[in-house]
Amino acid sequence: MITKTVAHQNNLLTVVIYKSSVEEDIEEEDYNDRPCLSFPLRAGFGYRTTGFDGFIDSNSFLVESQANEFSYTKYSDLGSDLTVCFQFANHRRFVQSFARFHSAEVFRRTPYLGFMIHRFIGELNNDRIALDSLIDQMLFEEVFSESLEHFSQTPDKLHCLHRLDAAKEYIHSHFASDIGIDQIAEASCLSRFHFGRLFKQRTGMTPYQYLRQIRFGNARESLKSDIEITEVAFKNGFNSLENFSAAFKKEYGISPQTFKVSLRKSYAPG
Repeated sequence: MITKTVAHQNNLLTVVIYKSSVEEDIEEEDYNDRPCLSFPLRAGFGYRTTGFDGFIDSNSFLVESQANEFSYTKYSDLGSDLTVCFQFANHRRFVQSFARFHSAEVFRRTPYLGFMIHRFIGELNNDRIALDSLIDQMLFEEVFSESLEHFSQTPDKLHCLHRLDAAKEYIHSHFASDIGIDQIAEASCLSRFHFGRLFKQRTGMTPYQYLRQIRFGNARESLKSDIEITEVAFKNGFNSLENFSAAFKKEYGISPQTFKVSLRKSYAPG
């Protein structure tokens, strides 16, 4: 059974959440009449169209830049899946952004983009203006960036996907806390060794690298505000300003203070 819920809507786009649960594998044909972005949050689905035949899960996202015929496969081994789809109006604001893509392409999802999708779902009942601002941030800082990486996976080890997704959800919810591999593995109900190996196989990085990318991404966003740098450090899981500053400089080549000052200059009038 597949259910469809409109979660958010404005004059530029509609956000639809698809939930499904099947007792046997099904493959069906479908058609999109507008540009779409699809982000599996739980499990995933097979997708086949001209130029692509593969599996899309929470490590990737699908860009359909124009009207497109395709077929999708739902797998009984997954039990249930959950996908968020952004359906765009044919508005001039997005024409140039989608023009760079072929009709359908699949890209690697960065940890921070995954975190923002998780945050978006958690804030659906909050202020609509804040939601639209978050959507803009996701689109123009992550999805439409110049550093996208094509990504494709096969539908193997499907029985483990829900456990890995549970681990990601735990990281997204607890990134600001003092958490480590033991707590994350426990959230997946897998042993530490088995979890670490599977996580890297599916994501291309260790759980700790995934966690740090979320912390750094959120820290960069926080530094755009008036929040003091010390508070930014503690709000993103660092136990001291010194540790945060050293880690930030190692990651980006500049200190948090220099980064914050450069932002003020770039936003200054004149």
